[in-house]
Amino acid sequence: MSLTQNQDGSLLLDLLRTENAIPPADDAAIPLTFALMVTVHAGKTLLIYNSWRKVWELPGGKIDPGETPETAAKRELHEETGQIAEVTTFVGLAKVQLKPDDRLEFGAIYTTTLTTLRPFTANDEASTIRWWDFGAAIDGHLTEIDRKLIELSI
Repeated sequence: MSLTQNQDGSLLLDLLRTENAIPPADDAAIPLTFALMVTVHAGKTLLIYNSWRKVWELPGGKIDPGETPETAAKRELHEETGQIAEVTTFVGLAKVQLKPDDRLEFGAIYTTTLTTLRPFTANDEASTIRWWDFGAAIDGHLTEIDRKLIELSI
């Protein structure tokens, strides 16, 4: 059973509410590969339009070697949107099954609330950003996994 499924068939299997970004012992073989940041300002959530995948999604990405998941989430937020997360809260570990090869991965999910906004500059990955009022219509496709992670995080 999954929490939701993307258009490509990828599944959000669970959001594990753990104290830290360490996969549980019974899932130790599943790698922790990515980190996402649910960023809120004035009651709205920050989304990027991913130029490669042609979808709206949360800022985030791959955890680099030697990097903590929190550092990765903050770095990706800044690289993709120009925003700086001062204070973050760890939400949990997203357990996903990704297509096309059905590989299992964990992602660390963080939240931050911004009081000051910085300018956005389009880049290779994010062509635009949007402050989205959860539940409102959105032009284009927001991945179902990201929609569910926002719902479970705010």
